[in-house]
Amino acid sequence: MKLLPLLLFLLLTGCLGDRVPWDIADVKQSDGAVCIYVPNIGKNFVYERVKIQKSGEKEEFTSDFKEKTQAKNTCLPAVNYKFISENEYNVSFSVLDMNSGERKVYAANFTD
Repeated sequence: MKLLPLLLFLLLTGCLGDRVPWDIADVKQSDGAVCIYVPNIGKNFVYERVKIQKSGEKEEFTSDFKEKTQAKNTCLPAVNYKFISENEYNVSFSVLDMNSGERKVYAANFTD
């Protein structure tokens, strides 16, 4: 009987992952290229992982960055994903502080 209140509490609180704070990334487009970046971030942050989803589709493209690319003033590295003109995209990515281990998550929505 003591287990029932605990089970109800867990069901009502939801998943902890749903409460990840997202910050907004900047997007600039030039000559058909998309640059997604974080303008105000510390110099020790590197890109960690990216998720790209074309609006209206269930399938997602995900990729982990094997090379440690500095995130400060740098476009999200190319991941062999082809953005198609006149489509809306949702992009989310994480960056990791190599010194402290702090992780931040960013999101952007744009039409190419």
